[in-house]
Amino acid sequence: MKKLAQLAVAVTVSAVAVVSGCATPQAPAPAVHRSAGLTLAEAQAVVTAFEARQVAPQKALAAPTDLKSALEILKTDRIDAFPSTVAYLRTQEGYDALALKAQIELAWGEAELTVAEVLAQTATQLEQNLRGWEVRKDPTDADKKKIETEKERITLYRETDEALRLLAAEHVGTGAEDADKVIGEKPGDYVGYRIAADAARLRNQWTEFTSNVAKVEAAKPDSNGLKFLRGVEAYMRDGDAREAATHFRAALAADPGFVRAQAQLVLVAPNVFEQHKELLKLKEMAPDHQIVRWAGPGIELAHTAARERQQAIQDAITGRPTPGGGGPAAKP
Repeated sequence: MKKLAQLAVAVTVSAVAVVSGCATPQAPAPAVHRSAGLTLAEAQAVVTAFEARQVAPQKALAAPTDLKSALEILKTDRIDAFPSTVAYLRTQEGYDALALKAQIELAWGEAELTVAEVLAQTATQLEQNLRGWEVRKDPTDADKKKIETEKERITLYRETDEALRLLAAEHVGTGAEDADKVIGEKPGDYVGYRIAADAARLRNQWTEFTSNVAKVEAAKPDSNGLKFLRGVEAYMRDGDAREAATHFRAALAADPGFVRAQAQLVLVAPNVFEQHKELLKLKEMAPDHQIVRWAGPGIELAHTAARERQQAIQDAITGRPTPGGGGPAAKP
């Protein structure tokens, strides 16, 4: 097992304020270590237990049998298909297999970080909703039960967030090692530098990122992957969610099936209403994506609560009574 203390993984903690459901994400935090607390085995157990409570995939992906099918799995950005794909690629020799394995290890780590961040955002949104429910006068027994259920959901999201970040560190570290091997085999190929740029920005190594991106631009300035890299650079390094979204949309315009770009748009959305819209787009594009299955239910809850809160404010302004009242769902 790699020494996790040597792996610094970029952790973006951009809690979205939802007092009115509209706020700009804060700038991402610098890279931190997540080696304290959980072991890798414990982290995997937490994530496995969390996944078991979520909606199962509608369609399981078969393990790859060649490099072409492995590449197709990479494009799906599905965590559940990455283990069998990496296992297959470990049995293959040659530059293309090594380069693809490096990309999948990094995509695996990034997918875990993205879900972790969305869960963290959603937990923050639900905590604000919870505070509103807790101050209600004379709550019924049903209200109290719902509040406790929602507290359990928030705890679940926080614990899974931490576990996913720890697992991501391992995959990012392995992908970075493979990227160095790819560049060593073909130093003139832009692919190795694009992979190395991915590894560098996931570890907040922005000097190395800039150097590798410059090499990609020189070799292949029209690379769609370059648009994606500019998007994550804008968000992770500069904390500029709007600029990041512009790059991700450009990448999607060039490749409408670019699942990773759409997943990032869910992450960088400026408020819960826009996040919900981006989630629906991702769901249409990739219904079995982990953000849809794992984080989607929480986003739906936060969106519903924010919409009800806005309606209550509007009713208070106009003097109309608000029938009923929103509350947390029963199943975490």
